[in-house]
Amino acid sequence: SADLSASYSFSNYISASFSFGYTLREYEESDDDHVYRSGVRVSYVPNQYWRFSSGYSYIENDSDRVTQGYENHTIDLSASLRY
Repeated sequence: SADLSASYSFSNYISASFSFGYTLREYEESDDDHVYRSGVRVSYVPNQYWRFSSGYSYIENDSDRVTQGYENHTIDLSASLRY
């Protein structure tokens, strides 16, 4: 398994993070799953109380076993208030 991530602040209010990953799952009878993951998230923090963020993630399970492979796309939005 291997993972790589990075974050970058564009300003005091806007930041982004990126991630990539790979996992090899080995099973008996030479069946393998190759799992690839990637994602991006953008955050906006206008003040000390509010945080808004949005993200996208992608997962692909490339399997040697028939019908076990899949792709998953996820989009999320969040808002939080801290006081």
